Amino acid sequence: MITSTGSCFAETGGNAALYVDPFKADSIADGMLRVAVEPSLRQGMTERGIIHAQNFTPEKCAAAVMNVYQNILT
Repeated sequence: MITSTGSCFAETGGNAALYVDPFKADSIADGMLRVAVEPSLRQGMTERGIIHAQNFTPEKCAAAVMNVYQNILT
C-alpha cells in the first residue's frame, strides 16, 4: 500500500505501507515506481501487511470500542 504521510495513515498502514508526501507529485510518482519495480519491497510490504492487519480484527476493534465506553463511564 502506498499512502500519504500525516493524519491517521501511520496507524492503519503501520510498517507495511510506503509513505509519500501527498503534496509532492514526485514523491507519489517515486512511490508508485518503487512498488512497480522492486519485487522485494512488494513482498516485504505484503508480509508485514498480513501481520499488521491482525491488529484490526472485528474482535479487537469491538474490544477497543468497549474500552472507550468503559473509560467514559468510570
